[in-house]
Amino acid sequence: MIVAARTGLGPSLLASLPSFLAYNFSFTPPYYTFEVADDGAVATLVFFLLMAAIAGNLAARMRREMAKRWTSLHRISNLYESAGAWRLPTGPGRYSKHWQTTWHTRWAGRLPC
Repeated sequence: MIVAARTGLGPSLLASLPSFLAYNFSFTPPYYTFEVADDGAVATLVFFLLMAAIAGNLAARMRREMAKRWTSLHRISNLYESAGAWRLPTGPGRYSKHWQTTWHTRWAGRLPC
């Protein structure tokens, strides 16, 4: 799972093979050999590989979705920061001061008196 979450599906499937062999070597009779004597053990080992493939696929998909969400969050935060320049000021008397400043910067000296 850690390999799949960090790298993707291919490396996770590659990492599941040594895990599969280690499980076969250590936990299935005859112990400390790669030989499988029981049909139930074969089913267990096949089930182990299948679950490793499914978990690796899910973790890889989760990683891709997280990357998409991170990109989206970064884009939204950039938009929010750039929109800050267009917001009106806040506080008491905010609109009158804003319009007064806008009036003086746009029209001062342009109107005939």
